[in-house]
Amino acid sequence: ACVQHTARMRKFSSSERVRISAQQGRAGTMIWPLLLPFTSRILPAEELVAHFKTTVMPTFRYCNAPAAIEWLQNVFGFERHAVYEGPNGTIAHAELSLNGGMIMLGSAKDDELGRLFRSPDELSGVETRSAYIVVADADAAYSRAVERGATVVRPIQQTPYGSREFMVRDPEGHSWSAGTYDPWAAHG
Repeated sequence: ACVQHTARMRKFSSSERVRISAQQGRAGTMIWPLLLPFTSRILPAEELVAHFKTTVMPTFRYCNAPAAIEWLQNVFGFERHAVYEGPNGTIAHAELSLNGGMIMLGSAKDDELGRLFRSPDELSGVETRSAYIVVADADAAYSRAVERGATVVRPIQQTPYGSREFMVRDPEGHSWSAGTYDPWAAHG
């Protein structure tokens, strides 16, 4: 059974979302200066996304998927790529994008597929997967996560491999790591 977590959720105004988006290095701004092998110019975010689309998308089930979507938008800056509503205020399927990456999620269901999933809260906090999000400003993302009810698993820290990062659980217990580490960058 799902545990209700809506008390810890807070919606952002559209102006706050725009500010978060700008901090995240979203469309209209430059993400990490990246030279593609087949071009000699630095590409803006919207062109990078067109060239590099992820083929691996973590999926999640949430008891309150609409609230989870809002939380993910407000904390990490995800954008709604597609959201298909289900009956009774549920989400049948949602695709949220962030700088060329994507996750998919939906409302928890008691059907053949849904019975294969459990919320971390239903398993005493045990999780079998996590996601890492590359952010431009880890300290700002950490502050937003804590402000919006995240449980801190690993506080913000500087790592020996050059990343500023943290790990939190969202209001339904799913783990999220975020930091400045770019696994696509050349490693020394």
